[in-house]
Amino acid sequence: MKILVLLLVIAGFASAQQITPAEKTPSAAAQENAPTAHTVTGSISKDGDTYVLKVSDTTSYKLDDQEKARQFNGQKVRVTGEVDLNTNQIHVQKIEPLV
Repeated sequence: MKILVLLLVIAGFASAQQITPAEKTPSAAAQENAPTAHTVTGSISKDGDTYVLKVSDTTSYKLDDQEKARQFNGQKVRVTGEVDLNTNQIHVQKIEPLV
């Protein structure tokens, strides 16, 4: 009987120590949700008061770093950053001219 109680206590302790998907550590959850940088090519142009990356005749993205974009107005570029499809915006990490 004592052995059975001891085994139940050990089994209960072991199951209490397991991490379920809802209890992920903050660093693991942050890594899974971290946005991924993408590279998009196109031309920088001005749409009203805002610089955008025009990828095709029908597709363009707003750029969150207007100062960097202004330096490349009218040029073909490669933009590296996080693309937010909900807002149709690129969170710019860098802009490089295409040669």
